[in-house]
Amino acid sequence: MSTDAKTPPFAYECFGQHIHSDFQFQEMDETQAADPDLLIIRNKALLRPPEKTQMAQFLPDRQFFDFPDVVQAEITNKTRLAIALYPGAAEAMLGLPVLGPIMATMLHYRGYLVLHGSGLVIDGKLNVFVGHRGAGKSTTAACLVKRGHQLFTDDLVVIDLSDPSNPLALPGYPAMKIAPDIAGRFQPEEAELLSNGGYPYPKERLRIRQKQPLQCMPIEAIYELERADGAGLEALDFNPAMNTLMQHSYMLKYGNAPMAAGRGAAHFTQVTRLASLVGVHRLKTPSSLAALHQIEPLLTGAA
Repeated sequence: MSTDAKTPPFAYECFGQHIHSDFQFQEMDETQAADPDLLIIRNKALLRPPEKTQMAQFLPDRQFFDFPDVVQAEITNKTRLAIALYPGAAEAMLGLPVLGPIMATMLHYRGYLVLHGSGLVIDGKLNVFVGHRGAGKSTTAACLVKRGHQLFTDDLVVIDLSDPSNPLALPGYPAMKIAPDIAGRFQPEEAELLSNGGYPYPKERLRIRQKQPLQCMPIEAIYELERADGAGLEALDFNPAMNTLMQHSYMLKYGNAPMAAGRGAAHFTQVTRLASLVGVHRLKTPSSLAALHQIEPLLTGAA
């Protein structure tokens, strides 16, 4: 891709994308510069008048976001992201919107399937966890990381289905969004508490101090979490599995707009392929943190 005349000073890699950025992201380590897939450019003025904006707008060649009092962002042709901070907003706020909904949108328009969930490497195999709000998705993932399992990705599970018979998940970055009481269980040598820069977000963010997987991985299984009195596991048939994957597709929370121009049909095909190739399960997780260790044998096959 063509680059701006001035090369941005920071280089990163996540979800298989080489990024050159005018902003530093505390969630990621810098990497050696490479031909960028995405440029993140600082805009000195707001992109649009705040009173005339919508939170998210999806057009064929550009997508616009406005997070009031925080940031405006516009993706152009899937390759260039212009960022304008609101007056007084801290750069530490940027990781939440940019590495969340904005990155999900960019990857969706690049043709990837994006699920809202977490991925952990357990006994060398990648397991994906999805779930509705309150199901304990972040808590379960954080507790498994605390028990020594490797974080692969959090919030966005990005899947490459360009080879229809071999879906591969793309590694994210070593940070998690978790409830404050769970964050407090990590020791400084295990994780670093990241600043939200005043962003009105209810969860804490932790930078996990462990080696981050750098390679794409096949998915061993997908688990939809459900709160219960005790641990349990149920394999889903194809149609319930399809429904589960649809429910937890990241971009569908924005309705039909991101699915225009044939993207809806492509998304349906991706979900169908994934449901036919990877086992989807309902994982009952105990409400008590003290009992969460009960799910570990179900994931490792030791139950």
